[in-house]
Amino acid sequence: MSERRFRGKMEVEIRNCTKRTVNSRAIKKSIAETLKLLKLKSDAVLSVALVGEKKMRSLNKAWRKKDSTTDVLSFSFLESGGETKEVGEIIICLPVAARQARFYGLSERKHIARLAAHGTMHIFGLDHEQSSRESKIMEEVQEKIVAGL
Repeated sequence: MSERRFRGKMEVEIRNCTKRTVNSRAIKKSIAETLKLLKLKSDAVLSVALVGEKKMRSLNKAWRKKDSTTDVLSFSFLESGGETKEVGEIIICLPVAARQARFYGLSERKHIARLAAHGTMHIFGLDHEQSSRESKIMEEVQEKIVAGL
């Protein structure tokens, strides 16, 4: 996890690039609660883009070399060094999130909030694919986020 510490309140900018209605407050609450649980404070900006499957597949192919759609991608700007006003961007695929929500028996609102928490943790350096300890932390935080909504 990134050792960088911030002061202040993070600003969350949400762009919905789909025609679906989304609860922006739940996403913002999820991100704020994730930062609180990880004991992180930030006065920077975090962007969240909500996209469809075509856009997500294109991004996943370009950045991860996987020609398929996925639920969430995260791009951290913290590794670039120096002070930054934007810590990163989370991209959530709403159609995939909707299918996953049904599969997991969650409301779309809760599952999208879970994905926002997941992306936030990646931006601040946690990686479930590289560490079983970090995987456990991420799962615990996500469960707390879902339970708190």
